Amino acid sequence: MILDEKVNYIDTAENLWKVIAMTIEEILSKEENQTFDRKSINISPKDLAIPIVAFANADGGDIA
Repeated sequence: MILDEKVNYIDTAENLWKVIAMTIEEILSKEENQTFDRKSINISPKDLAIPIVAFANADGGDIA
């Protein structure tokens, strides 16, 4: 059982989503850096592969 402030525990996919989802405000306020990158919803899979591979070769990261 994983505890979280937003839900008592993660028992369903919906509760998991509540834990991992970032709000739009959080995404816009966070600076892009070595572990965080913002991308357009219109990005092509080929272009999205570049930051995915970069994060995989580094310490990981989040793409929003």
